[in-house]
Amino acid sequence: MLSFPPLSFSYFVFFAFIPLFILERTLQSQISFRLWTGGIFLFFSFYVLTGFIPYYSLFLYFFSSIVLAVFLFAPFFFYPILKKRIKGSVSRAFVLGSIAVLTVFIQNHSFLVFPGGIFLPIAKISFFLGVNKLFGVYFLVFALYFINDLLYSFFFLKEKKSLVFCFSFIFLWIGLSLVSNWHYQKDKTLKYSAAVLQGSIPVKEFRKEAEKAESLKDEKLLKDFWEDLDRESLRIMDVYSELVSDVRGKPFIIIPEAVFPYSYSLIESYFYEKSYIKEAPIISGINKDEGNQVYNAIVFLDAYKNSRFFYKKQSLVPFVESGKYASGKDYLRPIEFESLKWGPAICLENVRPGHFKELRKQGVDVFLVVTDDAGFKKTPLAEIHSWFSILRAAENNAYLIHAAQSGPTFIVDQNGKTSESSALFEKKVYYGDFYPVQKLSFYAQIDDIWIILFILFLNLGGWLYFKKIKIRKNNEIN
Repeated sequence: MLSFPPLSFSYFVFFAFIPLFILERTLQSQISFRLWTGGIFLFFSFYVLTGFIPYYSLFLYFFSSIVLAVFLFAPFFFYPILKKRIKGSVSRAFVLGSIAVLTVFIQNHSFLVFPGGIFLPIAKISFFLGVNKLFGVYFLVFALYFINDLLYSFFFLKEKKSLVFCFSFIFLWIGLSLVSNWHYQKDKTLKYSAAVLQGSIPVKEFRKEAEKAESLKDEKLLKDFWEDLDRESLRIMDVYSELVSDVRGKPFIIIPEAVFPYSYSLIESYFYEKSYIKEAPIISGINKDEGNQVYNAIVFLDAYKNSRFFYKKQSLVPFVESGKYASGKDYLRPIEFESLKWGPAICLENVRPGHFKELRKQGVDVFLVVTDDAGFKKTPLAEIHSWFSILRAAENNAYLIHAAQSGPTFIVDQNGKTSESSALFEKKVYYGDFYPVQKLSFYAQIDDIWIILFILFLNLGGWLYFKKIKIRKNNEIN
């Protein structure tokens, strides 16, 4: 089972507390400045990294696994500091960050919600009207830090009002969490099943071979390339024919991103036949030809109903897909297929929050991400890529099927909790169930600007509060 992404906590340290540590030493303000600027660094770091540089941010997440290890062992390293009392912002960041990460890890590896979980319902935490779960996680870290400073104010600055404020804050937080748990229940009467075919075929650099042959103008090389491509296509066809034959029952049969290295027009009869024989709808990643353009696409096909629907990838990976595929613009809408509204995405499109938010606002019942991460080989990058899918499901309060050709494959529920995932490069048919969740998250209903304003308002309130305390204490001293 995958844990909730530690990325927010990793960047919480790198992009919030390290600059704050420097500023704190420069300005000599131990409480107020940290509260005011911490929320800004924390909040905007997420949007900078997943919005402005969406694709290349994937590789930055590789380093978050290293930071996670630091988080997990931080309490042991900082125990001497904890004994004396936590003064420095860096030590507080590591200690509170480690608590948050461990809490989220436990929450997503348990079957408890809340009172479930060891601490609080992280996957469902929300503030005011049940804002989405993702921001609830951010709010958790901010709240831990905020409460810590309130207690610091009570014990060391002898400000009694701080203790009342602290407990009021905690009880309000728990109350809103309970409301959120009740608010986002799935409809268990509508249950659907999926069978994801994970062929785990190693990546083959056909494009490089073709470019080499064309640049040399060598007919023999070109002939060898096409023969190699045909052999590889037949081998892939055999692998997936075997997997389709192994499918039990009549679930949605899902084949990941463009595992067939040739166009849809050449394999349409194959899909049609398999759908008819299995009496089940097939959803597959394909290369779709339209005139002189090729699209990285998904086909939704039901032979019995003679229905076909296509989604064409909109956001192409720079330098990798931009020259090979055309962008399927003006296709960002749900695919209505088999009484469900599907929200499709291909590969790294799952790092774009707006893509999923727009689809969810149009009534999507379930998200589908098809991808082929074979090029990452057996590195952490494939799993890191999958973290984005978990974020998108939790953000939008909807189930998401993450179908990876080379793994890991899993299904995420609306809380960000995953089913047991498949292993990397494991050849298998992955089975899982999903449910439509009609209620939109607060995040899906509003623009991000309101959440930004709320966090800024919260930070401003904390800054003014502690500034007032500091001024009063200085006056008492003088």
